[in-house]
Amino acid sequence: PVRILFLKDPEPQHHWCFPFAVDSNPPATIKWLYNNTPLIETRYAYTELIRDAADGSIQHGCLFLNKPTHLNNGNYTLIVENKLGRDQATKNGKFMDNPFDPFDPEGIIP
Repeated sequence: PVRILFLKDPEPQHHWCFPFAVDSNPPATIKWLYNNTPLIETRYAYTELIRDAADGSIQHGCLFLNKPTHLNNGNYTLIVENKLGRDQATKNGKFMDNPFDPFDPEGIIP
């Protein structure tokens, strides 16, 4: 089966990182949801695995966010799956307060 060993709160590194570790054999597919919708990975939001031969069936990695703003605040759900099972975990990311009027969350100028 597949199991999430941990999903930690985001921490500022060069980019913001949601650290995680997954134990699975066979290897699991890794997907993310942002506020319950599929997160499309880009060069500004991407998963990177930290390869280490000593890890065996454990995969360590980060969901990296490059310069997130208030628009990126929300729930991030890690979903891992292989043919033997599925697991998921969610963490909330709050990267900055909304600098605009609360009734104008995207800062749209009329």
